[in-house]
Amino acid sequence: MTSYAYDKNGNLTRVTNAFGELVQELSYNHSGLPITQTDASGNQTTFTYESDGQLKEVRRGNTRRQQTPRAVQLYDMRWYHYTCTNRVCQFKCVSCFENTIS
Repeated sequence: MTSYAYDKNGNLTRVTNAFGELVQELSYNHSGLPITQTDASGNQTTFTYESDGQLKEVRRGNTRRQQTPRAVQLYDMRWYHYTCTNRVCQFKCVSCFENTIS
């Protein structure tokens, strides 16, 4: 059975599989936004934010950082477009296997 652990704010902090092995571990900043995500292999992704909470940068492991402007493309093939008031106005997801956009 997969197990989930949460912090006092209800944020998911740890996922373990039926064998008790780490699947994913996450940490959050004071605003509840994720700042690190570590997978089962120990690969860590870090997230930094603007003062208003908008995603600024994503860094995966030892790779170079990726700046995130108003139109954001993350490595998982998802695009987020923001309005001038920092609201997500458009979301697109591309499936590499099906070549579809939703």
